[in-house]
Amino acid sequence: MSKPRTERVIPDLARHAVYATNDRGKVWTEYIVSHFRSTGNLAPGCDLKDMMAWLEANEPERLAAITGIRKGKR
Repeated sequence: MSKPRTERVIPDLARHAVYATNDRGKVWTEYIVSHFRSTGNLAPGCDLKDMMAWLEANEPERLAAITGIRKGKR
């Protein structure tokens, strides 16, 4: 399994996705919808693992709030 490539994630869309829903399962869907609305392209250029790794690195408090899981620093 390859490592996540966080550079493929569009930060503004990822932040919008994580704040637009309170359900971790819907964050990826919101990212895809936001990407489509912004670009007209359904293929976001990143995978779920890329976006989740980006969120864990850049929005850990919000991600923990919607999942109910608190993670310590690695």
